Amino acid sequence: MPEEGGGELERTKESAGELVRAEPAGLATYAGASAFASLAMVVLVLGLGLPAGGVVLTGSFFLAVAATMRRLQDLDSRELPPVLAAVVDHLEELGDRWGLEFYGIASLTAFLRAEARSLLDSGVTLAEFLASPLSAAIRWLVAEFVESIMNAVWAPLWWLQLFQAVSGLEVFIAVVAAGWAVWWLLDRE
Repeated sequence: MPEEGGGELERTKESAGELVRAEPAGLATYAGASAFASLAMVVLVLGLGLPAGGVVLTGSFFLAVAATMRRLQDLDSRELPPVLAAVVDHLEELGDRWGLEFYGIASLTAFLRAEARSLLDSGVTLAEFLASPLSAAIRWLVAEFVESIMNAVWAPLWWLQLFQAVSGLEVFIAVVAAGWAVWWLLDRE
């Protein structure tokens, strides 16, 4: 049975020697986390003067990643199609080995945002692709592979990028606290 530690909540509980899944999060959990995230974004923009575009984009993306991860943790892989079952099982292994808590969700959010940005800023133009499809495709794949490695290296350092983007320690703490509170609302049982 997974051990309780550090305030983490178990997703399973033991019943007569057999692991049984805890109740999944209900609609109120997701609605509460969404409402708090919205309120936190308003406070960060109006109260602390952070740029609305960046706060809303990042906050909404974090909420979507956190809610998706929470929902995937609730799924029973025995009742899913094989591909989704493999994803859920892999997430469960990652959670058992490394813990799938706030820091991991923030790192995953930073990685996915960086990947989306690098795909949108792709260096291969349509004219290059039409002129030499194979060469352009290989150049694009190599560039994206290297960029993905760099994104994976920098994603766990999301806090450093955040600290550089905001003005002052108080604002940094407020942003991290808001994100942590959203994850806490989603992760509690």
